[in-house]
Amino acid sequence: MNINYIIAFLCFCLLAFMLYKELLRAKKVRLVFRIIASVLTVLALAFLWFPLKYSSNQTIKQNELILLTDGTNLDSIKKQKGDLYTTDNTLLNDFKSSKIKYLPSLAYHLAAQKNINSIKILGYGLSETELKKLKSYALSFQKPALPNGIQACNWPKEIYSGEDLWVDGAYQNLTSNKIKLVLKGLGTHLDSVNIEPNGSQKFQLKAKPKQIGKSVYQLIAFKGKDTLQNESLAFKVMEKQALRFLILASTPDFEYKFLKNWLFEENYSVVFRSQISKNIFSFDYLNTPKIALKQITSQNLKAFDVLIADDAALANLTSSEIADIQNQILNNGLGLFIRSTEAKSVSKFSKGFTFKEFENQKSEQLILKYSNENLDFSPLPIKQAFYLKESIASQTLITDDAKHALVIKKISGSGKIILNSVSSTFQWMLNGKTKDYAKFWSKLLTEVTKPKEKQFGISTSPTFASSGDLITINLSQNGNQAPQLNIDDVSLKPLQNKVLPNQWQASYFSEKAGWHSLKINKNASVNFYVYQPDAWQTLKQINKINATSAFVNTPNQKVFSDKSKSNQIEKELSKWWFLFLFLMSAGYLWYEERMVS
Repeated sequence: MNINYIIAFLCFCLLAFMLYKELLRAKKVRLVFRIIASVLTVLALAFLWFPLKYSSNQTIKQNELILLTDGTNLDSIKKQKGDLYTTDNTLLNDFKSSKIKYLPSLAYHLAAQKNINSIKILGYGLSETELKKLKSYALSFQKPALPNGIQACNWPKEIYSGEDLWVDGAYQNLTSNKIKLVLKGLGTHLDSVNIEPNGSQKFQLKAKPKQIGKSVYQLIAFKGKDTLQNESLAFKVMEKQALRFLILASTPDFEYKFLKNWLFEENYSVVFRSQISKNIFSFDYLNTPKIALKQITSQNLKAFDVLIADDAALANLTSSEIADIQNQILNNGLGLFIRSTEAKSVSKFSKGFTFKEFENQKSEQLILKYSNENLDFSPLPIKQAFYLKESIASQTLITDDAKHALVIKKISGSGKIILNSVSSTFQWMLNGKTKDYAKFWSKLLTEVTKPKEKQFGISTSPTFASSGDLITINLSQNGNQAPQLNIDDVSLKPLQNKVLPNQWQASYFSEKAGWHSLKINKNASVNFYVYQPDAWQTLKQINKINATSAFVNTPNQKVFSDKSKSNQIEKELSKWWFLFLFLMSAGYLWYEERMVS
């Protein structure tokens, strides 16, 4: 039973007993006063246990701390009144103002100064980790202009030997001079692009690494002979996955001709079967010995990773061939890439896709965009007649500029099926746009290919982790047994994900830049790169701007609209009053009893 009920019951019994005794008292002098005193005595005793609360309006004054971060300019400092604080030694040395006070630790200062309830952030802002510690404070932040330089940059951290390394990004150049962006590797100029003045421009650079293993290239921005930025691009080149392609063509065309030659130049194994008439085929064998393929069976399909075919060629297959292909897709991870040239399904494999013809499509140019990444392609000089409808079970890979789906992927058992409605990508090759052609087919064939199973997978954060940073390592593995992790002879203690038991997280404080090897269970290792502290400063500043702006604008974030605000609070009446009331009423009963006697 709740003790509050027991106390209330005892107080009620005590009051009843006291009133009963008063009513039975022989001398009735001052009976009313004694009854009142008895009631007050018991009530005072009860309220010593039960708190008596009331509501009150309280005015809370805004005690603001002005925090200067990287990117604060002198003009914004001059406008501020009162003391300014910073945790950045560089700002302290740059401005040399008596108004600016250095804080070794913002969290320690806030813990010591309990009256601070609002923080005004100037400059580029704080990181996500730092912002999480300020949830209980009202924050204000005026988003500054983005700094000049590389605004975004993406490149694959792992590629296979023979593949192109694509570096995509954006550069802001608000100067009146051209900027030359150069990709260098092993001391060699690999590719470059000119950034026009007074604006922002996307860029794309390409290289074909020839070495196997870990590499670090350089992305350098020049203004004339002056170096504006020099950033490192770390990646790993792995032994090429020996992919094998089977191409089934209902009729040979230019699309097949260019695709077959491109796969051959990329050193892939290719068997090309083209139908001449019923049950009569011609064969081409590229980078592979001859194999009997007049009849498609489960046995000869095991020799291939990807089947490329037009929808008509698939429709011409026998029912047993269709069943064998389906079996290989579902159970053995065979990838199926379907070329569709009509706005309808003609084979059993394309029936799961929905086609839609364009109405009043007049454009003779097709602009493609890759949905998963920030990748654009040069316009294709073709007129697209139809597009595909998305569904819950599909993933859009390629769209046009109006976001109509043109290439869609579906998962089928352990394999994947891609339907491609873009029919004449060879036009890129004819117009000298070999980069776009290679990028298009490399991405899609990677999507349809069953990936080589990895025993472990890791990711690190922050994205551009630097020496001196606390690096979070996320590890996924087969099984849920705790892994043994070591970096540079330092043993890590991973924490298991409560929802996904095969995922683990560990923290590592890196003291030096460069490649690091994470040893797992003493017999496997995964590499990751740690950058110099001054690397990728522009991107780090942009990340801070975006993180701070998003944090301040979250719906549940505290905001001060004025310098003070009124807030209704609940207060508890001091128990000293009830102790005083108890002593007075009990004292009266005692004294009155002595007077009557």
